[in-house]
Amino acid sequence: MQASFPPYTVDFLIPELNMVIEADGVYGHLRTKDRIRDRKLIETGEILIVLHCKETTKGKIKDFLWRELNKLVKPKQ
Repeated sequence: MQASFPPYTVDFLIPELNMVIEADGVYGHLRTKDRIRDRKLIETGEILIVLHCKETTKGKIKDFLWRELNKLVKPKQ
């Protein structure tokens, strides 16, 4: 779901994980203004993680998200 963090709007918010996902597509890249926005979102304390997804197909997006979400799970000791 899209969410607003004035003056910013993010593509997807997963509130349970305090995570934002930005769907950048093939033309997306981390420009200076994107890095500034990401840092300001994290500084609010409401967002812990900002992921940028540059994939373009449903399958690749799903694989990307699963890989990134699995990184958040601590391995059992």
